[in-house]
Amino acid sequence: MRYNKIRVWLQNEAKTGKTTTGKNFGPAYKQQIAQYGKWCEEHIGRRASPEEAHARVQDYLNELKSTKAPATVKTACAALSAVFHDTMSKYDIGSVSAVSSKGRSGDFARSANAARPVEFNQLVGIRQDEVRHQLGRDFVRDPARNCAWVHVERGKGGKEQWQYIRPELVERVAKFYEGKQPNERIFSQVEQNASRHANLHECRRSAAQSAYRYYCSLDSKSRDELRQLVEHRFRETGNGRKWDGYDYTDRQGNRRHHIGVGEHLDRPYVCRGPVREAMLAAGRPVEYDRLAIIAVSVLDLSHWREDVTVSHYMV
Repeated sequence: MRYNKIRVWLQNEAKTGKTTTGKNFGPAYKQQIAQYGKWCEEHIGRRASPEEAHARVQDYLNELKSTKAPATVKTACAALSAVFHDTMSKYDIGSVSAVSSKGRSGDFARSANAARPVEFNQLVGIRQDEVRHQLGRDFVRDPARNCAWVHVERGKGGKEQWQYIRPELVERVAKFYEGKQPNERIFSQVEQNASRHANLHECRRSAAQSAYRYYCSLDSKSRDELRQLVEHRFRETGNGRKWDGYDYTDRQGNRRHHIGVGEHLDRPYVCRGPVREAMLAAGRPVEYDRLAIIAVSVLDLSHWREDVTVSHYMV
C-alpha cells in the first residue's frame, strides 16, 4: 500500500507511537520524526511507502552526522528506531561523546540591535531565551562574598537557577539593570528580536572559558573559598549526597563506594575515549583543573557535570 504523503504517515505514527518504556513520544521525538518525513518527501518522493522510508533511515542519519551535534543525531536515531520498531544499535550514528560544535558560526552579533544582548551574555553566559527574559529584579548583589547573582526564573527544564557573577564583572553587569523596574525587561523588544539571530551560545562558551581561566588563577585562600561556595551550592540544591559520595550494593551483592564530587577535587580532570581524541585533534588540552571545571559547571553553566563542561565548552 502506498501513501499520498509519507510525512503525514510518519506524523500519525508519532501521535500514537510509544517509546521502549511505553511512554508517548515527546516533543523532541515528534520534531525529529516530522523532519525525517520532510527529508523523505525531498529524497524519495511524496508517495514513498513506509518500507521505503524505513530503508533510508541510515542515509538520513549519515547526513545529520555532517551537520548536527552528536546528541541531535542520537535523538533522531532514537525517534526513528521507535517508529520503525528497531533497536538503536542497528544504525551507525558515531560517537555521542565527541566535542560539540553547537553555536560556532560567524560573528556573535549579526545586527547592531543585538549588540547589547551579545555584550551582556559575553559577561554572564546564560542561554538564549534566558537572556531575553531577564527582568530588572533579576540582578542581586551579594556583599558578603563581594559578588553578585543573576536570577533565571525558568531555566532549562523549567528549573530556577542562579548565575554567579564574579567580583571583577559585577559593575559591568549591573549597568544592564540600572533604571529598570522590577518587572521590566532589560532589553527592548527590538533587541530581543535581534538576539534570536545572534550567536548567544558562542557567547556562553566564551564566558565559560573566561570563568575557567579566572578560577585557575586564584591563590590558595581564594580556591578554598571557591570550594566552599561550590559545596554550599551542592547542599543548597539538595545534592549533598553527590558531593559527599555514598556506599551502595551492586547487583552481585558487593559493597561499593560512589566517589563524591568533593572527594577528588584535588585530582585533575583527564579526558578519555572519544572526547580525548577530539580534544587532541582540535589542539586542546586533555587535562583540566577539576575544581575550576566543576565551579564553571555549577556556578556559570548550571550543568552540574564536568564531562559536559569539558566536551561542550572548553574546545
